[in-house]
Amino acid sequence: LLALSDSDTRYRRLREVLDLAPEHRVRRRQDIQAIFMEAYTGQGRLLQPQLKFHQGGDLPILATESILEGAPEGSDPDLSGITVFAAPAIIQPERVEPPLTDVERLLGNPLDRNLQALYYFGLDAYRLAPMLPQLRQSDHGMRIQGATGSLSVGVDGLVERDLPPARFGTGGLQLLSAE
Repeated sequence: LLALSDSDTRYRRLREVLDLAPEHRVRRRQDIQAIFMEAYTGQGRLLQPQLKFHQGGDLPILATESILEGAPEGSDPDLSGITVFAAPAIIQPERVEPPLTDVERLLGNPLDRNLQALYYFGLDAYRLAPMLPQLRQSDHGMRIQGATGSLSVGVDGLVERDLPPARFGTGGLQLLSAE
């Protein structure tokens, strides 16, 4: 992926042609702008340190919300710096009204992660339905901040959802500002 062996090959060829040993430092390929990772927490913990070891520590790492499966509540040095795109309700469930804990109390048991996502989609659909005429008539600039992301209606009449970025840091997972 980072083509470190190509750097060594160039060095060996140069050493043979020049018949001397120039100073050498392994370099990764420079055309990579970011790493996109589809991984669970355990896999992400392994990949991040390996990228740092193989000269890729300066690359931004983007991940889907699957990396949150089993992630600790606090900080995790092996996940630090990874940017995640996930529903705001998954990142900050305490901001959702009515809280998921109320629903779980009514049902008598906690919901697994997939059912939580369905709850949040249903909550947004319930709140969005009465506003659809307004959203359709707006110049497609009106957005609603829902539990599953920033929602709008596109020119085709379909609901569009934008997920906010969040980053693992010293205080755990934090939403990034919209700037």
